[in-house]
Amino acid sequence: MGNIAYLLKSLYSNQVILEGRKKPWYFTLVFFVIGIFLPWIPLLSSGYTSDSSTFITATQNFEIDKGLLMLSGEKSFNQVTIGKDGEEYFLDMSGLSEENADTSATSWQNEYDGLNEKEMAVGYYSDSTTAPSDVKGQVFTACSYIQANPDSITGQGQKFYFDALMIDNAEYPTIDPSTSSSSSSSSNTEIEYENNGKTYFLLAYYLPDLDTTKDDGAQLLVNFIYSVVLGVDSSDGKTISHFPHSYIVFTKDSFNLVTYSLRSAKTNSYGTSYMDGRFNDAVSEQAPAIGTGLKDFFYRDNADRDQALVNIKAFFNAGHRQNVIRSTWINCGILAAIYAGLALLSSGIVMFLVKRKTSIYRETNYWEAIKISVTLCFTPALLSMIVGFMSFEYGVGALVLCILFRVIWMNNKICPPAPTDNKPLYQARQ
Repeated sequence: MGNIAYLLKSLYSNQVILEGRKKPWYFTLVFFVIGIFLPWIPLLSSGYTSDSSTFITATQNFEIDKGLLMLSGEKSFNQVTIGKDGEEYFLDMSGLSEENADTSATSWQNEYDGLNEKEMAVGYYSDSTTAPSDVKGQVFTACSYIQANPDSITGQGQKFYFDALMIDNAEYPTIDPSTSSSSSSSSNTEIEYENNGKTYFLLAYYLPDLDTTKDDGAQLLVNFIYSVVLGVDSSDGKTISHFPHSYIVFTKDSFNLVTYSLRSAKTNSYGTSYMDGRFNDAVSEQAPAIGTGLKDFFYRDNADRDQALVNIKAFFNAGHRQNVIRSTWINCGILAAIYAGLALLSSGIVMFLVKRKTSIYRETNYWEAIKISVTLCFTPALLSMIVGFMSFEYGVGALVLCILFRVIWMNNKICPPAPTDNKPLYQARQ
């Protein structure tokens, strides 16, 4: 049998695979390498060509595009500029100050309700175990600010600014307070919508001094989101105390954008769409001048609002790109491990089958069983690739089920059923 014919017939013929167990080892290597690579194709295609920012302007985007455009039009946003340290760009928020913000005890509620004369409120956060009890892990409770003296905060105390982008319901009648509620999917504790006549497009948080690449900055950011933004109950780590609205958190080196439905059906505490990324990746391709305002970066080259939205989407997509690629290769690694594990498992099953008393291939050794196993896995890998274009989970499921099915099907060739005696009854009695 020619090599090409063997490769093609092995896709559907178990008999050919069994006869090919005597083929040279490099046939097995070719099947194994290609079999691992095939399910990667839809993953790599999606990971390297997809636009992560499409949810911003999708029909079910919950008006996050309006919130981002409103944010870029805020006076305070003009103080956010692009800096550079060596080869790394960073978000310079040193222009933000208490002069633009309000530190009064009622400023958070006023900012939330759109009553604050100043654009932002300012607060201090620390998750240090030595921080005062009135600030540790909880600065923002039920939309009210807990006043804290920043000088009394030890450990990783962080100043942060808060801005709420909203519109009156009379202008944008989206929320029905009688039916709007949200909950943590694990706790099922309903949280009533704040019926204050406002529709919140976006909540913006700025942490000017936080660098998530240094020390415990990444963990502090997670703690900040859980404690300040969502108000997650520290006792169970699941129940949220704040009705969730779409939010964005800017740090010195990163951004986190999470969306929630305006007309909030039941949703979980992690949001509908989530995107995080590095600020350097988001702007480096454009090589902006140091000191360029982030608003000017979005509206560069005299862009109108539509083009500015295109630039905003490109900003988030570029910043999130490395996370997408990293996730893609992690999934490829998972698929490769699953494929190799299933090939090893099926080789053990084949070895068990060939040593049964009814087997007609009892002389088969374990190396030949491995070659049989790797070859029979090739067709499931091909089917997994096809199904994988629909979803990663479906592709994994197709790979597992098809390999198990073909191993079971292989049993009929290794241990064929005993022939039945079809002689007439009167002949059988002779």
